[in-house]
Parts: sequence; structure tokens; C-alpha cells
Amino acid sequence: MYKGLSFSLLILLLPVSYRFFSHGLFFDGLTYASISRNLAEGVGTFFKPVYTLTLGNPSYGHLPMAFWFSSVFFKIFGDHPLLERYISVSLGVISLVLLYLWAKSISKTRWIWIGFLILSPILPWAISNYILEVFILLWTSISLLILNHSFKGPIFPFLGGFFLFLSFMTKGPVGLFVTVYPAVYGFLHKVEIKKILKAYIFLILGFFLPLLFLLSFEDFRIYLWKFLDGQVFAGIVGKREITPSRFYILARLAIEISPLIFLLILRLSFMRSVMLTNGFWLSLVLAISSSFPFVISLKQMPFYIVPSLPFFALAFSELGGFWEIEERLEKFKYFPAIIFTLLILNLLLIFASKNRILSRNPFYIDFALNPPKIEKVHRKVGVCPDFLYSDWETVAIAQRYLKLSFVPGWMEYTVVDIKNCKIIPQNCVKIHPKNPKRFALFFCRN
Repeated sequence: MYKGLSFSLLILLLPVSYRFFSHGLFFDGLTYASISRNLAEGVGTFFKPVYTLTLGNPSYGHLPMAFWFSSVFFKIFGDHPLLERYISVSLGVISLVLLYLWAKSISKTRWIWIGFLILSPILPWAISNYILEVFILLWTSISLLILNHSFKGPIFPFLGGFFLFLSFMTKGPVGLFVTVYPAVYGFLHKVEIKKILKAYIFLILGFFLPLLFLLSFEDFRIYLWKFLDGQVFAGIVGKREITPSRFYILARLAIEISPLIFLLILRLSFMRSVMLTNGFWLSLVLAISSSFPFVISLKQMPFYIVPSLPFFALAFSELGGFWEIEERLEKFKYFPAIIFTLLILNLLLIFASKNRILSRNPFYIDFALNPPKIEKVHRKVGVCPDFLYSDWETVAIAQRYLKLSFVPGWMEYTVVDIKNCKIIPQNCVKIHPKNPKRFALFFCRN
């Protein structure tokens, strides 16, 4: 049983392992890591998190649960430059193990669907890039395990609702798709309507009681409104990043799960009959609930579908009767040797990733891996040319690795793009690095 789980996880971790000791995150991940690290160091609060001293001060782009949760690890382990990757990978693995435990209770297919997730490259990418969807996977997987017992007593739906509150406090309404689960589960298992309604009463209480407590603080009311107005409502009316169509997310979803669909079709061609099991319907409804509602917004990113992918993989595995393959693999004489080989391969990829840079931004070479010999404290620095102030990736790297906050123009310390900065004042001298690839730090005397 757990041999199979290890086998699937080790397959999924192959594209993650070669990033493990490397530098270079998607800049959203760098942003979230900076906010978490700052919160751990007392720069910003739960109600007013801070990104930089200039941009995002305070930062209302996302609700603060993931930042606060991660700040605990920053307090324990300090400002390690790769800590956010370790947090992200760990939470991704824990979430999949929890989903495995949940899947065992509702599906004949137990573990092979986890290995299939390597066919959707965006999920391994998200696990290694500290994306908020990884936190949503964690809270929703815990909630699902608890909600499996919704009709055994009020404490279970109440606790399930509380973890949905944590999911909501990570990225807003997109973390609430698990609310459909008790109704679908109750319908499929012919649970009395009274029991379903009772479960929802306590689920709602578990969600709203902590939310109402936070709403008693004016700072949180301001925070929540700014988040909803700036992210949710702006996305719905098309005032944020705009995709060509509201159905872009579904097109991207079709691309991501197309290998899974192909594998399913191939498998079905060898089957005499198909059983539409409860496990299939439960997983499919959760997958659809997690991904399809994004059509309401014009602000869509490919990684938004990440929480839905495990459920699509489980639904297709259940539909295709892949439990038969699981049983054959577990009985295979050399199955333990395959697991051991996968483990060694992952370890080799991990150590081969040391000091690799998974980014084209030369700021990593000039500053992140070769930091200047100045005290690493939060400070405002000038930039030349001024457009560096809104070069989001460079801003994110500078803040995460060096705690630098950009200000247009020249200051005592100024970060210079040597290829684009036209005029350097005579009182300013380059102090780092000796041979810059593109970026340099100048010190300007008064």
C-alpha cells in the first residue's frame, strides 16, 4: 500500500527535484516569500503585511493566511534564501499524502493517480515555486478528510468549515470549492436531507465564526474590502490583467489534462465495461467546482487550475479502473527495486540542482548569488533608469535576497542597469560587483 504511495510520489517529484537547491522562483513566489519573511521579522503585521518599504506597503493583494503560516517557518529557520522552496515542496507532498488518505476512503484507486500528475507539468511547477495554490491544496485536503465524517457528529463539519476558512483566508472565494462535498457525498450515499442540512449548518458556523471574529477588527475590514475590490471584483469586470476570453482557463485546463484524457482513452480501449463509481463522481465534481467557476473573471492565470488537477487525475483513474494496474504493480517482483531506483534518481537530481539559476534575470548573478558587502537590512535604494522601479521580477529578487526597496532616481545607494542607465553622476562610484553582467550597485557621496 505505502510502497505504491512512495512510487507515485517519487515519480511526481522528478521534475521538482532538479529545482530543489536551485535559485529562481516565479516572481509571485518571490513576492509571497518576501512578505512572509518580513512578517517574521516584524516588518508588517497580520492585518497590514508589507512587501517592500515602497511598493506594497501595506500589501493587500492577497489575504494573509499563507504569509502568516510561512512566517512561522522563517522565525524558526531564519532568512534562508531557499526556505520558501522547501516550504512549498513539503506542503505539496503533505497535501498529496492527505489526498491519498482521503482517496482511499472514497475510491478503489488508491495511489497511481498521484504519479499521473507528472503528465500535467504545471502542478510540479507550482509545488516548487511557492504558489498560493499549494496552500489551498493543504487546507482543502485536510477539510476533505474531516468532511468525510460530516454525518457522524457536528464537530466534523464544524472543523471542516474552519479549514475552509483557512483556505478562504489564503486566496479568497477560490478556496471554497470543497463546500459542495457534503451535498454530493450525501446524495450519492442516500443520506437524509435533514442530516445534510445539519452538516451544512455546522460547516457554515465553522467558517463564519472565525471570520466574524476577524471582522470585529477595523484593520481587517479594510484589508478584506481592498482585497475583494482590487482582486475579485476588478477581475470580474475586467479591470485587472485581462485574458482574451473568460473561457481561457477552460482551454488551458483542456491542455493540461489532455495527456490524462489520452491515457484514459487508451485504457478504456482495453476494458469491456466502465463503472461510474461514487469515487469517480465525487472527484469529478470537486475538480469541476475548483476550475470552472474561474470563467466569471477575466483575470485568469494557468496555475489557478492547480487545485483541480489531483481530482481530475483521481476521477480518470477511477473511471479507467486503474486499481487493477495498482494490484499488478504491487505484486511485481522487482517493484521495491523500482522504488529504490526512483529514490536514488531523485537524490541525484536534487544535488545536481545546487546553485543552478532557473531564471534569465542577470540580477541573480550580479547580486543574489554574489551579494554586496553592505549590511543586509531593509533600506530604500535608488534605481537608474527609473523603469527598474516597476520591473516586477527585479523588484522581487532585490527584496527577497537583499531587502532592497526601489525608489526612482539616485540615492546614497543606487542599483544601476548598466546597459540602460545613460548618465551616472560624478559623485557616484560602483562598489559591486567587480564585473557586472548587467546590474551594479553604486555609492553616492553627498
